[in-house]
Amino acid sequence: MRVDTDFYQQLRTGNALPPQAIALLNTNGFLTMPGPFSGTGLRDLADAYDGVMAEACGPDLKIGSSTTRMSDLLSFNSLFDEVFLHPPLLEACSQFIGEPFQLSSLLARTLRPGTPAQNLHADLSRTSEDAPLFGFILALDAFEKENRATRFVRGSHQWPDVPTDRLPDLRAPYPGEILALGEPEC
Repeated sequence: MRVDTDFYQQLRTGNALPPQAIALLNTNGFLTMPGPFSGTGLRDLADAYDGVMAEACGPDLKIGSSTTRMSDLLSFNSLFDEVFLHPPLLEACSQFIGEPFQLSSLLARTLRPGTPAQNLHADLSRTSEDAPLFGFILALDAFEKENRATRFVRGSHQWPDVPTDRLPDLRAPYPGEILALGEPEC
């Protein structure tokens, strides 16, 4: 999906995100907001996700040492469209990216129990032709310290470099890091 200029202007002037959420996004580089689903809708999405992951095969499926990833999730169930069409998410994208944008991918990622947390990392380099990138996570399971919740570092979106350029130990806790903790309804 590509966002055209008129639709983009509507997003920029929308009110799906309160001003304090936009300020947090600009300052911290991340924010937590309610997703497009709750209750039965969230269970239906989780069931659809589990179904896709159980039947996944071929080049879109990658089984790594700690995760199973499925690319092109939108090809498998139209229920996932509601994720990337969530108005607060689109408004956050427009605020962060600052110009018309397009969805490049919607990935599924399942972390295997007992595996180590990922290294602190950036999804792409600052000079990548794919920049800027706005990533998001929709939690279908609880994010807890014990299950290796995603780590965020306030302001790191404004670093001129990436963690691999500045940190000697990418697995070590980073001063002031924030763990994305919460239940799926968050």
